[in-house]
Amino acid sequence: MTDINPPGAATPEGALEAVAAKLAYGPAIAVLSGSLPPGLAPGALAWLTERLRGQGARVVLDSSGPAFEAALAAKPTLIKPNRDELSALLGRALPDRAALLAAAREMQAQGIGSVVVSAGGEGALFALPEAALWVTPPRVRLTTTVGAGDAMVAGLTAALARGLPPEAMARLATGCAAAAVSRPVGGSPALAEITRRPKPPMSSGSEPLPHPSPARRIAGRFRLSQQDECHAL
Repeated sequence: MTDINPPGAATPEGALEAVAAKLAYGPAIAVLSGSLPPGLAPGALAWLTERLRGQGARVVLDSSGPAFEAALAAKPTLIKPNRDELSALLGRALPDRAALLAAAREMQAQGIGSVVVSAGGEGALFALPEAALWVTPPRVRLTTTVGAGDAMVAGLTAALARGLPPEAMARLATGCAAAAVSRPVGGSPALAEITRRPKPPMSSGSEPLPHPSPARRIAGRFRLSQQDECHAL
């Protein structure tokens, strides 16, 4: 599959301030995602993150490059780089789960509470304040790769809004991403594809974790590993 990402339209003068003014009502959660359009300085996301955090909002950041790096200093609530983006940020390869977990811990040490790193079909790392989880997504028929990361961010944001615990957050975000890459071409995934009841997830020691209650039927079938340290993976 070929994914073409052209640059966005040029940003008129005062556009960033206009966006900030529209957010002055004080959203509980704000999502800053994608690359900066031409005309905005690399510090634009950092400025907006600081402003939103000052209003009491939780900020979810999903970007890359200089704008992403600059925004980290503003300490967003949650970041969701993919493996390549985090590798580029740190200037080193992240070949396995141990390396990803160590990198996520570095981000948390800088004051970023939640770090979610997607690794394509291999799965995703959820380094959260309460726990670190590795989720392997369900096997689905791939129809597109467009929007997988955006769908995961949507699931993460919904989980934050609902106050879901780590395991439930990981399931919802993974379910959203899996549904997005297997949706009909040009269509949207059906809600049932995201909320279908999963098989009981398994811990790294192959002991079944408690089966989710009906209120937590929020993903497809996958194996879930929970650990306090890297070696538990």
